[in-house]
Amino acid sequence: MSLLLIDLDGLKRINDQEGHTAGDRVLRGMAAAIRNTLRKSDYGGRWGGDEFVIVLVGTGEEGAQVVGEKVRLAVQDTGRQMGYPEGFVTASIGVAEYRPDKKDEDVLVAADRALYRAKAAGRNQVATGGEP
Repeated sequence: MSLLLIDLDGLKRINDQEGHTAGDRVLRGMAAAIRNTLRKSDYGGRWGGDEFVIVLVGTGEEGAQVVGEKVRLAVQDTGRQMGYPEGFVTASIGVAEYRPDKKDEDVLVAADRALYRAKAAGRNQVATGGEP
């Protein structure tokens, strides 16, 4: 299985410029965009604040990266459909694969490191791997 950790880029900017009602509307839109990309065997939910988590059952890192890119594009498209300018509503996504041979590694920590790399590399992208 693989885990995706998703962060809505710039939610504070949306809240500050458009108000918290607009930020809540964007969060609901993001949740719907994520839900629409998942299979019935996958699990997704809000992790907290502007972060979401997805568990992809039976999916390795390469497949999870493909799903991550679909989610990223769906979030960006949702922002455009809501009337925001291109690039205003985006997502950074960290991907990590749980492997039984590396069960001492925390897959959530690995996904968080990958998310940090996606943000550090300019946001609005998918980063994989849990290596520092």
